[in-house]
Amino acid sequence: MEFKLFFLFLQILSGCGINNIALEFILKLDSKCGIFLTFFELSSIAIVNLPRIISKYLQGKGAKIPFKSFLPLVGTFFLLSITNNIAYAFSIPVPLHMIFRSASLITNALLRFLILNEKINLKQLFALIFVSFGTFTASFSSYKLSKQQNINNINNIIIESEQKPGNFLIGVFFLFVVLFMSAFLGVLQEITYKKYGRYPEEVLYFSHSLSVPLFIPFYKNIYSHIKIFNKSKPFIFSDEMISIIPSFISQIPRLWIFFFINILTYHFCIRGVYQISSITDSLTTTFMLSVRKFISILISVLYFRNVFTFYHWISTILVFSGSIFYVIGKMENNQKKEIKKSN
Repeated sequence: MEFKLFFLFLQILSGCGINNIALEFILKLDSKCGIFLTFFELSSIAIVNLPRIISKYLQGKGAKIPFKSFLPLVGTFFLLSITNNIAYAFSIPVPLHMIFRSASLITNALLRFLILNEKINLKQLFALIFVSFGTFTASFSSYKLSKQQNINNINNIIIESEQKPGNFLIGVFFLFVVLFMSAFLGVLQEITYKKYGRYPEEVLYFSHSLSVPLFIPFYKNIYSHIKIFNKSKPFIFSDEMISIIPSFISQIPRLWIFFFINILTYHFCIRGVYQISSITDSLTTTFMLSVRKFISILISVLYFRNVFTFYHWISTILVFSGSIFYVIGKMENNQKKEIKKSN
């Protein structure tokens, strides 16, 4: 059990980490392509896993979870996916996005308290305060920076973008929506697993495939970004690299290269997430994802040189300290429950 959990964590760390790097490269060149990317990520999961699902049905192994139980999961998952990517279009820096997503551990705990009636002890209450103050500090610091003009440089291509405070505030609102929707989805999955058993592949397939038709109203948006990707410049390789790689690769627009890396790593990432959620509770899953996001923040700041002030670092420390406080508090609650059972 522990070895499998560790292996899945490494899978998420590598898959989701590389996925986030490819995403950030893409956003540097096309910041409003979130819906386009989400559509192809979900479609690829549906297509790749379709033969496996058909094979199970032919063997008489139908769905273990009733179709109606997928509806709230699909609805929440679709809205979460759309809202998460829309936030990028409103001048939201990737590190701030990661700080907010890391705070989902506490919102998950809050919803578990409200929906599942789980008790919160003093350490968990302090964790809630830490994370709340951390996200507020990060938002306020980023809002001040949103008034400045940023110049992003990637592969000798310079893109000038002025962050408008009004757009930034809308983006922060979307981040808060994503924060609670992500936690709510985790609780919904846990309720479903408790009621029908843990079938992560089934939940993975139907939550993705049933979401794909919901993108029909966005077909113009998707097509417009296909044209943008086609117009992006190819990579400029050195003479040594050109002699090694196939010639056609040097002709592929760079955005499509990042796109395929993004899609491929998404499969590793999301499969690991669903596997972990099937063998442990949503709290542990959220904690592992929070650690992964912290590493992504470091990569985003150090490699992509995103603006990250002293107050952002304070916010990051508060959010992750709060997460650790919560896990400690959760462990104490579990120990008390075991003692009561033994008595």
